[in-house]
Amino acid sequence: NALRIMANLPEGVSELMCHPGYVDEQLRSSSRYLSERERELEILCSEEIHRAIRHNGIILSTFENAWT
Repeated sequence: NALRIMANLPEGVSELMCHPGYVDEQLRSSSRYLSERERELEILCSEEIHRAIRHNGIILSTFENAWT
């Protein structure tokens, strides 16, 4: 569960790997990871997740900026 993961992150940098997106015919012909992408997009865009990010003091960053 994404909320539980965010509430229990250790100090320091953590990496979240996901592949959110909308499924189209091109993707349908090249991947089996389909409904999961749309579910990940729904979760990442939800207000509940945005509130949890703020509540847990999480700072979002790009991979490039995470180490500077």
